[in-house]
Amino acid sequence: MEVASQAVKPLKPMLWLLFGSRWLQLPLYLGLIAAQGVYVVQFMRELLHLPGEVGAFNETTIMLAVLAAADRVMPAAPQHDNH
Repeated sequence: MEVASQAVKPLKPMLWLLFGSRWLQLPLYLGLIAAQGVYVVQFMRELLHLPGEVGAFNETTIMLAVLAAADRVMPAAPQHDNH
């Protein structure tokens, strides 16, 4: 039992450091959440603006509006690395 407690003692500072360092990431995640909120607001503006002018749009303008909305969604989507 004595040997097991001696092995755990050196790990305690390392465990504290690892679990304590997660708080360093908090500002990063809060910033990412705020940035994603900006994208949501911009997407909703474009989405709400679209039906009001559907009669005035031609095919090209509608396609550009859809692509602009898709551009707003892309940064919010998870990124996958295919390596």
